[in-house]
Amino acid sequence: MANHPNKEIHAALAVAAAAGWTVKKSGPRAHAWGTIRCGFGHKKCWMAIYSTPRNPQNHAKQIQRKVFACPGPDGDSEESDDRIQVSGGSKPPGK
Repeated sequence: MANHPNKEIHAALAVAAAAGWTVKKSGPRAHAWGTIRCGFGHKKCWMAIYSTPRNPQNHAKQIQRKVFACPGPDGDSEESDDRIQVSGGSKPPGK
């Protein structure tokens, strides 16, 4: 795992890695320091990690909240994302 310059964020990233999340450092010209993604393939379980957030302690807490909110192996996977179903007309079916 890559070292984050802030110790609180680095500790939160260690928690994420221990929970099975992938920590990926961005390139040298990227806006974000890196990203984290869950290891179960959930579409909504990812987060951008910033190198210099306004409040590093809050950013570390956000990382931990995101990791703990992951539904785990029994949750929705990449294939079953939340999509809005739009009907073709304004009339109810059968009328």
